[in-house]
Amino acid sequence: FTLELPLFYRRLAAEVFGTGNVPMLLLALSQSRTAVLVERWRVFELVIPHAVAVRAAFQNIDAMPRALTWADALPKLLGKSGIARKIAFDLGSGSEPFECIVSKVDSSWGSDGVPPHFVSQGTVFPPDKAPSEDAFHFQLTTNEQAAVVRWQMKLFQPNTTLTQATLRKEVAKCMTVITEVFIVACTQYGPELLEAINCNDAVLVLREYSSGVAAEYAIGPKFGDSRVLWRPTGHTGEWQQFPSTDDFLGDVNKPSIITVRPGLEVVLPHPTVVSDLVGKQIMDGLLKRAKPDPQLIVTGLGEILSKMNAPAAPMEMADPAAVSDTV
Repeated sequence: FTLELPLFYRRLAAEVFGTGNVPMLLLALSQSRTAVLVERWRVFELVIPHAVAVRAAFQNIDAMPRALTWADALPKLLGKSGIARKIAFDLGSGSEPFECIVSKVDSSWGSDGVPPHFVSQGTVFPPDKAPSEDAFHFQLTTNEQAAVVRWQMKLFQPNTTLTQATLRKEVAKCMTVITEVFIVACTQYGPELLEAINCNDAVLVLREYSSGVAAEYAIGPKFGDSRVLWRPTGHTGEWQQFPSTDDFLGDVNKPSIITVRPGLEVVLPHPTVVSDLVGKQIMDGLLKRAKPDPQLIVTGLGEILSKMNAPAAPMEMADPAAVSDTV
């Protein structure tokens, strides 16, 4: 379905909630973000943090078992992440999990440099056209150290995919010091990345080589059962089969290298894992290009009221099979 709200609704949202903290799905309707919900990529940026907020809100009212860590809260997505098992899952209480803070994010922040009002206070969204990722959750580890869960949402249409070159650029934007989990929520990968994800049980996690040592990765169809090779940064020539640290296998001819710094994990989930998180119907609606049936479009408050006050008779509607579920 397509929902269009008059300008005064958007102005009211901005007036009531301000341009800083805005409840999740109203964020796209307020003046703090210029686009509205009819843009699919905008909805995709919001529904994933919203799904996380719902998980946090339900556990706050004891409707679900309490998740102590992010790996507990999102096991399909983050169950293989070592860092996610050390980050406490806390987005605040009451309505706080649904709050959004629109603010610039400095990639040079250290473990002591994160503004305290960001920690456990919903989701931080950079301003439009900011060079950083789409959304951030600033948290504390189980031993009270600053950490961040960073999200990059990639809603690709047919004939477009996430390539290794693009992934390398995105990874290079990550924080320079702070402990971080970088999740790439992507709807379509290039063939080499997709095969590597499939060969690693639907979620590929790239991490540091060892404590304090960065890792270099090469991904390709000829690189063993996991389709991934790795080595410690600075080790020229030979590679190892990921995730083994035993035998070096020799050199690779001009691979496309992705470097992961110490304290960072890059989580690459299969599109079906992302769909499970946000809901299959929502994902299908975002990916379809169908337009709403003109007979079902309602415009203006008067038309809405007339339909509400109409006699209780069956409404003349288009064939349900032809109704679009496009967002």
